[in-house]
Amino acid sequence: MAPKVEDLLVYKKADHAFQAICALIEGTDIRKNFKLRDQLQDAAASVRRNISEGGGQQTDRMLIKYLYYSYGSAKEVRG
Repeated sequence: MAPKVEDLLVYKKADHAFQAICALIEGTDIRKNFKLRDQLQDAAASVRRNISEGGGQQTDRMLIKYLYYSYGSAKEVRG
């Protein structure tokens, strides 16, 4: 039986990063910059969403495709 996506270490780390980014936003003046705030939150949430979506695919090739999307979103947050 395949593990649930939520049990994967990569998903747990993405979730932790999302929570940390949200806390950072709320604890700084970033929360007042609506465009930056929304972009950071959307990109961080996209990491988790793409991992989840990839986990639901039928082939490893499709999973890898979504993991690359997730990686791109992580790079966006970092930038």
